[in-house]
Amino acid sequence: MVYRDRSARVAFHALQSLWYQLAWLVIVTVGWTVAGILTAVLIGFLLFPVMLLLTMVPFVHAAYAAYKVSQGTDYRYLQLFESSKSTL
Repeated sequence: MVYRDRSARVAFHALQSLWYQLAWLVIVTVGWTVAGILTAVLIGFLLFPVMLLLTMVPFVHAAYAAYKVSQGTDYRYLQLFESSKSTL
């Protein structure tokens, strides 16, 4: 976001990535909290492998998006993050 005045394209992709990562942070935090609470009744241990995989999803997806953008194509996250275009 530091270079948003230099390039609208960089600013757009940075803002989209920011909102995407914040959404995943909330989802993963809630998931781990639920898994931790359910550990008291031993069912939470079954959620740990699922949560480990779910925690890796945003990293892999962000790496793929960065690769696509570095190739010169415009990569768009979910339609939910299209509002970032209007804030620039």
